[in-house]
Amino acid sequence: MQLTNRQLMYMISLALVITLFGTALNLSRLGVGPDGLTGAAVGNISLTISKQASFNMSANISWGGGTVTAGQQEAVLDTEQAAAVNGNWSFTNVDGFIISNTGNVDLNLTVTSWRNNYTNVTFIGGTGSAYKYSVNEVGNSCIDEAGGLDNEVAVNFDGVNETQLCGNLSWTDGTDTVSIDVNITVPYNSLTGYREDTWIFSGTERTSA
Repeated sequence: MQLTNRQLMYMISLALVITLFGTALNLSRLGVGPDGLTGAAVGNISLTISKQASFNMSANISWGGGTVTAGQQEAVLDTEQAAAVNGNWSFTNVDGFIISNTGNVDLNLTVTSWRNNYTNVTFIGGTGSAYKYSVNEVGNSCIDEAGGLDNEVAVNFDGVNETQLCGNLSWTDGTDTVSIDVNITVPYNSLTGYREDTWIFSGTERTSA
């Protein structure tokens, strides 16, 4: 049978369609799209950020030598004051212990004495002596909670037992620092000679109750 030109054209067109469809199907299986070769893969990124409980602290407190002013019952040395009251200790602007949380967790900050277990009686002696400290926040660094001494009220130092200074010291920059100020009252009849005590500060991760 002799095909007409129109029939021949139809057959050629059909063959071209079938060929193009098969080519497209094969290219798709090979990852070839209309814009060229393409591919896909999945890549995971993972890491672990560990908790770190750490802090740094300023240097020592030293008032030097001095005596109670003649005729006075006592002298007061306080790191919040620029000079001794009723005494001739020559210190100027002695800072308290400045403690900053440098880790990435809130801290339970405590203090205790090392070896000596001093109280006001055994450290200073005399009539009406005092050996106290106060916790002063920088911003809202010591988050309020029961049992945390996050205030500026001076309390007696307990050299025998570990004492909580701040139950929840924030690690957020700008609100991660406390100042531990020290107040010593030296009566006219106090002990004499060189007096020294060592405090041990500890900071552990604060755990919720």
